[in-house]
Amino acid sequence: MAKIGRNEPCPCGSGLKYKKCHASSGGPPAGKASAVPNLQHVLEQMRASERIRQTQQGLGRPIVGLKSGDRQIVAVGNKVYFSDKWKTFPDFLGDYMKQKLGSDWGNAEIAKPFAERHPVMQWYDAYCKYQQATITAPGEVCNANVTGIVACYLGLAYSLYLLDHNVEIQERLIGRLKDPANFQGAFYELFVANVLIRAGFQLTLEDESDGKSKHCEFAAVSRETGKKYWVEAKMGSAAGVLGKTHLDGGSGRKALGRLIPNLNSALAKPAADERLIFIDLNVDPKFGRDNKPTWGDATVKRIERYEAIELPKGASAYLFVTNIGFHRNLDGTPVQAMLPFGLGIPDFNRPGYMRLSEIYRQKRKHVDAHHISESFLTYTKFPTTFDGSLASEAFGAALFARKDRRVLSVSERWRHGHGRHRDLRHGLGQRKEGRHFGDIHGWNVTHHHAADDGCRVQ
Repeated sequence: MAKIGRNEPCPCGSGLKYKKCHASSGGPPAGKASAVPNLQHVLEQMRASERIRQTQQGLGRPIVGLKSGDRQIVAVGNKVYFSDKWKTFPDFLGDYMKQKLGSDWGNAEIAKPFAERHPVMQWYDAYCKYQQATITAPGEVCNANVTGIVACYLGLAYSLYLLDHNVEIQERLIGRLKDPANFQGAFYELFVANVLIRAGFQLTLEDESDGKSKHCEFAAVSRETGKKYWVEAKMGSAAGVLGKTHLDGGSGRKALGRLIPNLNSALAKPAADERLIFIDLNVDPKFGRDNKPTWGDATVKRIERYEAIELPKGASAYLFVTNIGFHRNLDGTPVQAMLPFGLGIPDFNRPGYMRLSEIYRQKRKHVDAHHISESFLTYTKFPTTFDGSLASEAFGAALFARKDRRVLSVSERWRHGHGRHRDLRHGLGQRKEGRHFGDIHGWNVTHHHAADDGCRVQ
């Protein structure tokens, strides 16, 4: 674009010279403003709106929604859903889950005694009770705290939606979800897919029907760096938890009981590129007085010993040890924790003294892993609106000003090691970095209509 001379007519059409119109610090004089919008201002507004949307929806494909009369229309992949009951995105998610799993299957499960129902349908029962307790005025939008049941039921629905909208949902995955024996594995894989999609990764699913060769769960390509990773997700089993029985679940008493076997199993899968390995301990979420998980220090020591002695030569991986314990306390505030570890990657999340410039360099080098950690922290923060706008703008600020409906606390990171130290000698900043963990203590959810008595699709 050619540069505009200061004495040339302003291209906005005001009739003034450029230097006295849009080139001046105060902008065009009063009464001489152009009928043409200030493009820079418009672009800034668009960028701000996109940042607000990404804060709600993450870095995946935007929600595709349209309001037509009383109907809210939502496009997911190559399908279109609509209803005149959906005022908020969680309203849609509740119905979307029923349609993906099927009304016949859901109603058949509801006919069983509660203890014999599939875990998802036990969650559904608890979610209905949650809605009855939090929706005081049916038909009106309300704001309530996220609890364990919301993290379980809506979290699974949102994970299904994200995979469906950004990649695809294979029928075999739906079959695994419905099978109590395979539900836990499918549930955790969906959890990981949710985190990666919102962190800005494009996923490619593997052919799960191919039993002749070993392969990872799926591949993930970072939109920011272009790097390709192979992803493996493993979860410890405990009898009586997530559909497991005494026949296929352990006692759950040892927090690290399946950590190394699951790690070895993940590393045994062939991978032509870098690896992302997620292993969930699946134990009761307990924290010490230092706000660290009780399993944290022991996990770090065991992984360091594995790295020094047992790690296969040349192997490396970004390892994320998680404990998503919200399914163990459906009525309480969801608490989940993650330990990121650079297995065979000595400059990722290691404690020690570093210059600020080195800290920045390492973060840029491992920016994909940092995005994953940040996405993990916001797993229980669900979109409220369909268009990405602020809920306070869509439904009124007064709805979010009530003290009893506010977010319980914000996410924070806690550390292992000796904390921080800043040294400004010679003008160079140094900081003693402890190992980063991450935890989340709950957000809020906005919805309006109570669930139906059955799993029926209207």
